[in-house]
Amino acid sequence: MSQPKVSVIVAVYNVEDYLVQCMDSVVNQTLKDIEIICMDDCSTDKSLEILKEYRKKDNRIKLLEFGENVGQGKTRNVALDIAKGEYLMFLDGDDWLELSACEKAYEHIKANNNDFAYFNMFDYFENKDVKHVNTRRLRHFTNFSSSQNIRLCEYDNWFITTGEPWYKIYKRDFLNNNNIRFSNLRICEDVPFYIKVIVCAETVSVLNLPLYNYRIRDNSCGTTCVYNWKDLFSARRESYNYIIKSPHSEAFLKVFLPYCINTLLYWYGRFSRIDSSISKDFYLELRKYFMELDTKHSIEDFKEKINYSKFKRILKYNWSTKCFMDFIHLIFSITNTKKHKVITFFGIKLKIKRFSMNKQYKNLCKKYKKTIKRLQKEAKNRKIRVAFYVNDTRWKCQNLYDLMSKDEHYEPFIIVGKSNVPVNNREYQSYDDLMKIFQIYKKNNRNVFLAYDYENLEPISLSEFNPDIVFYSRHWQLYKEHNVNAISDYALACYIPYFISNSPANIEAGYAFHNLVWRYYLLNDDLKKEYKKVMKNRGKNLRVVGYPFLEDYKKQDNVEKKYIIYAPHWSVGKDSLLKYATFEWNGEYILNFAKQHPELNWVFKPHPILKGTLVDTGVMTKEETDNYWAEWDKIGIKYEGADYLPLFKASKALITDCGSFLAEYMPTKNPVILLRSDIATPYNFLAQKVTKYYYKAHNLEELSDLFNDVLIKGNDINKKQRLQMLEDLHLVNSASENILRDLDKTLCIERN
Repeated sequence: MSQPKVSVIVAVYNVEDYLVQCMDSVVNQTLKDIEIICMDDCSTDKSLEILKEYRKKDNRIKLLEFGENVGQGKTRNVALDIAKGEYLMFLDGDDWLELSACEKAYEHIKANNNDFAYFNMFDYFENKDVKHVNTRRLRHFTNFSSSQNIRLCEYDNWFITTGEPWYKIYKRDFLNNNNIRFSNLRICEDVPFYIKVIVCAETVSVLNLPLYNYRIRDNSCGTTCVYNWKDLFSARRESYNYIIKSPHSEAFLKVFLPYCINTLLYWYGRFSRIDSSISKDFYLELRKYFMELDTKHSIEDFKEKINYSKFKRILKYNWSTKCFMDFIHLIFSITNTKKHKVITFFGIKLKIKRFSMNKQYKNLCKKYKKTIKRLQKEAKNRKIRVAFYVNDTRWKCQNLYDLMSKDEHYEPFIIVGKSNVPVNNREYQSYDDLMKIFQIYKKNNRNVFLAYDYENLEPISLSEFNPDIVFYSRHWQLYKEHNVNAISDYALACYIPYFISNSPANIEAGYAFHNLVWRYYLLNDDLKKEYKKVMKNRGKNLRVVGYPFLEDYKKQDNVEKKYIIYAPHWSVGKDSLLKYATFEWNGEYILNFAKQHPELNWVFKPHPILKGTLVDTGVMTKEETDNYWAEWDKIGIKYEGADYLPLFKASKALITDCGSFLAEYMPTKNPVILLRSDIATPYNFLAQKVTKYYYKAHNLEELSDLFNDVLIKGNDINKKQRLQMLEDLHLVNSASENILRDLDKTLCIERN
């Protein structure tokens, strides 16, 4: 009998409700040359009967029956000893595989010849009947292609969070030759197994396809876990002893030690809430273990990766002191509301007004100064890590990113976060929505990371990506974990808006965010003069550098100018903050005009949320918007991308009521037909200059005349004055170089 290509090891214990789905997914694999080893760990339900029925029908199944419940570690080890497959995969009896899992995993690891390989997985939330791709476990491997071999000892990151034996495929000879087996513990038996795997593996690879379905059930932490809490420490001590014998122990400990501290703190809190009777014993063991670590290692080096204050308190307080401090906390506490600090003392609450913006800004300035001093020292020996934080596709810093990528002093990367408000006022970003955004940045920029955990439905702290500087492009829709206050402890916060503002200063510089960033980079002095008047920090963080997006106009492109762009804004309805949109009185007219003039090349470029806003405000029904958008598909190009500069360069004219395009389009030297609403928010001083020689339409009569004159006849009577205004405003400059010079000066970076 030939050797099976893959042995699938299935652990089963009291999972009768899920076992049929599990077994069906294995026996129906597209790869037929597999061995299926099922271990029933003395189930008390009908799991064993189900397995016996499957064994009768499929001779590839081997069934191991255990007379007593021994735990997954021992059962898996028995299966490992008898497995014959060239490669091994693990499956729990309440989970299931994608039907092509074995075939795709086998072909991948065979092609790369790795000791083991990761693949991705789905999370299935049973109570909600919702399934989506897990983005957390393999998030640090997103920059590797499926053909790349990885040496984990050279990869200083949180790979330890991928410790479970599932969603991996292993070379059987690799496990046997290194005597890698599971621990005989009731819980955490897989932690030492995985540590041994990563320490011994020469190379690994990543197949970024979800092949495993992980079922998440309510109340999955049962008494077996709680009353075997000592195994948490045994597993970590066994793992530690294995790591220190490795020639790469220093690299692995950088990841393992923070993992130990954080997970033990988590389990202590969780188990204590389930059963308070174990709290004292757990605390004493936890304190003993932390003392061991603190004696052997400088834990302070990891303070940014762990809850260092809680770690230090446990070292400081014995059990009686800890109980006394808990009692004090019960009768005295301090909490914060939006406007007040609330002090509770024996049930009496005192409200104290929170810091003013000036005090808050001064507090952040102290943090920034501390960070600057640290970076000035570290910049001499390493690259400064610069994160560009985005939560949609609107981003104007590509030129700055490219400049930093070529620079020996900076290491740029992109962090994609999730918007914390609904899209189109109706639904939150789905996993698919966010991954589309992720892939757009990934396409042009190699270093891209995701900062939202869809498994736990929560944002990932930016500290996990170790940025020194964070550039924001938007100041709204940020989770608190991603805002300026959260990152100011370890990074400098900078702001380059994704648009050149045309709104009043109080909208573009009057929010707390604008005052609290370390640098707010601006286009020109006109904006700076206006913004200083409304900023509570008096504009101390403003720097005039230009606008990186406009640098592309320096390139001399021989592009045929042929498109007429229609770009309507989203702010329809009287309740809108800006009220720029004019779609209600001209949308249908412009569509009909385009139909009547097929000799013109049309591009329909609506604001991304216009369609949803039209429906939400009752201006149009969903069916009407679908039909309207479909009509544009018939007569021209419908463009909804964020990289619209090539489109601008290839255009003949722009028709818009969207304020952020007004300055960005000006360097094309083409005419703009500006659609104006009588109730629109007034433009700021810069926008008034930019639009002075644009052609303005307030009604259909004016619009009809302009279309006939500018679009049909090609008359551009304001061109000379508009080009002079363009020259006076100095819109096109070396913004990216100016920003780099500002950072160099701050961080004392000297160039040859």
